[in-house]
Amino acid sequence: MRSPLAGPSSLSEDPLGGPLAGRTLSLTDTDAASAALAINYAMLEVVRPALYGKLPAAVSAFENGVAALEQT
Repeated sequence: MRSPLAGPSSLSEDPLGGPLAGRTLSLTDTDAASAALAINYAMLEVVRPALYGKLPAAVSAFENGVAALEQT
């Protein structure tokens, strides 16, 4: 059973009837993975300045994790 917090799986389920309501636009696994990578990069750009100098090992570990995701 899907979590009620997951939201609609497609825009055709949009309860607010947005501009694309009635049109199915589902995320594929590839789209979801691409979005996750984009979010990780964005977080890295925000967090990196705060971490360098204090926690360079944490930054390195995060960058290695992103690199590992890219290779899969």
